[in-house]
Amino acid sequence: MSEKYKMIKLLGEGSFGKCYLVEAQTDKCRCVIKQIDIGVMTQEEKDETIREALILRNLNHPNIIQFRDAYTTKKKKLCIVMDYADGGDMQSKIKERNGRTFQEDQVLDWFVQICLAMKHVHDRKILHRDLKSQNIFLTRTGRIKLGDFGIAKVLSATVDNAKTMVGTPYYLSPEIVENRPYSFKSDIWSLGVLLYEMCCLKPPFDATSLHFLALKIVRGQYPPLNKQFSQPLRNLVTKMLKTDSNQRPTIYEILKEPLIRNRIKNFLSSSQRSNEFSHTVLHNVNILNVSDKSREDLSIVSNPEEEKKQEALKQEMLKSVRQLKSDFKNMKNCDREAQEEGIMLCEMNEIVLANEDDQSEVSVHSSVVEVPPDREDEIEDTHEENKDDSSDDAEDKIKLMKQYLEGCLGKKKLFEAKKIINALVPTEDDLDFDALSPNLEHLMDRDQQAEYVPIIYSLIELERSVS
Repeated sequence: MSEKYKMIKLLGEGSFGKCYLVEAQTDKCRCVIKQIDIGVMTQEEKDETIREALILRNLNHPNIIQFRDAYTTKKKKLCIVMDYADGGDMQSKIKERNGRTFQEDQVLDWFVQICLAMKHVHDRKILHRDLKSQNIFLTRTGRIKLGDFGIAKVLSATVDNAKTMVGTPYYLSPEIVENRPYSFKSDIWSLGVLLYEMCCLKPPFDATSLHFLALKIVRGQYPPLNKQFSQPLRNLVTKMLKTDSNQRPTIYEILKEPLIRNRIKNFLSSSQRSNEFSHTVLHNVNILNVSDKSREDLSIVSNPEEEKKQEALKQEMLKSVRQLKSDFKNMKNCDREAQEEGIMLCEMNEIVLANEDDQSEVSVHSSVVEVPPDREDEIEDTHEENKDDSSDDAEDKIKLMKQYLEGCLGKKKLFEAKKIINALVPTEDDLDFDALSPNLEHLMDRDQQAEYVPIIYSLIELERSVS
């Protein structure tokens, strides 16, 4: 029988759909439903949307927003149901500080959890591609949850390079800004930006226009971290924000840093650590040579007899790891990078297996849910109260945006620019800055266009949505 959901409130909306806070009727658990109108999408857009559901379904980690369900409705909407993080997002947390920086311990506790989530993602050859404070969620207990895989890309092989320019401007890596191929190291750059932002309460790269922002990113120009933060933390930020992607560390190397690895035991239980680090992908080989059944046995917690078996199995695995590390060190005529990666992964496994400070058992399981066709709409998107609230919010935004743009450009210029953009850009797919630029040259220079055209188009979209 399909799950039923009771709507609590509308959380937000975009071009293709809405996001609701709901309550599952079976267990009264609060969830989030992303309801996406696939009926108006192109085939490519549909594929991207389905991809998000598939990615979420295959990620099962305590620091990643948990997938619960997915289904289509008779009204041609795809609904993706996820757990709700009741502590808000990192961006809101940062704004609440009003300039008061976080303690280093707090920053590192959050960062370790984000790294563990990213390791889980990268292990499965997935690029997140939109890592930012807005996509880092928290629970009321302080646990980090990585979310929003809307533009994540699954790579068929670890050496593959993506070529699409996506992401949020402040977090874009130099290779993406310059439209060069990129891979996992691009996520590492964004992770470095995020770490800096958690320390300084603002991103390292900022400018008055997209053009100057891009220049700063490509040149790697940013104010150094305040000396209130330790040297190892400052060094880590420097490594992650290297403009040459080859000089940036991998997620595994970051987790190996002493100030990071010593905290891992605080956020993963014994069985979770074993599961995460005993089968890390190294060129598609299980480096421990331990069967999936053995790993399942390791996670059983029942009685003293079982605990003894667990301990014996753990010691056996630890012995295997140490032997394998020795084998890697003694290898001759092999790829140095692969050798170093193998040694590093063995050391990570050794740390988590040797650690006896067992955390409370946390079971996070998700059944593989096929997307069934044509369920009834459990969430009504025509709720009058929410429509009125949404309309009021949109009108307030329109008013504020107009005031800002009129202050920058003047009423006449704004009116003419809106008229031109509205005529030449009927949909977001038609937004081509290079083609649009000559039509606006009499109103704005190139730098002004880079800064104001995206805002003007957002204003036009808002006005279309309420008309």
